[in-house]
Amino acid sequence: MLMGSSTAPVPINYLQVMFNNLELIGNFMHPQNAYLPLLALVRSGQPDLRPIRPKVFELPELDRAMEAAGKVGSLEMVVVSTKETPEKERDYPREE
Repeated sequence: MLMGSSTAPVPINYLQVMFNNLELIGNFMHPQNAYLPLLALVRSGQPDLRPIRPKVFELPELDRAMEAAGKVGSLEMVVVSTKETPEKERDYPREE
């Protein structure tokens, strides 16, 4: 599952694609509602999202969040929260 853009190389196992009769379709832009099937897939629980490691910042930390966003790699993301998230609800590392 790929969506959006990335400057990082995306390793594709050609044999898995071929043996599983998968399709890989690229498109520079996408329709406005393209995220809906992606959300349905995520809601189904099929993709393992544990490798995605969000770095969460509170809104007052916006400058630090913007700096971090310029440095993230693939499978990382920066999230700016408008409300304080209790530490016990966080199951991911917080940017220090």
